[in-house]
Amino acid sequence: AVSRAGLFPPAELLASFAAEEGFSEDADVRELVDRFVEKADVDSSAYALAGHREMKRVHARLDLGSTLPLAETVVFCTAPCNLNDPFAVRMLRDYARARAARAALLSRYNQGRR
Repeated sequence: AVSRAGLFPPAELLASFAAEEGFSEDADVRELVDRFVEKADVDSSAYALAGHREMKRVHARLDLGSTLPLAETVVFCTAPCNLNDPFAVRMLRDYARARAARAALLSRYNQGRR
């Protein structure tokens, strides 16, 4: 019989939490996750936070720095990815970097239009 259920915060919830807590757009996802876990009020007799350690491991493997807005970085860190598969990790990292490059390009383009 299952005695406890794991709760994994969706990316949207973590992004809202980051905004509420005043995290900057270039904040470290690992610090965000640590703060969320610290402040989460969970009935530990029935539930446990789950997935937060894996999310921090994905962030470390992606090695994105602060190239993406925090909310988008959270989305990439919650993407299903087998960290034991170097090809899968490389593809996720390449996609995240391409997304960051596109965001930077659009930002420069929009600034020039003003």
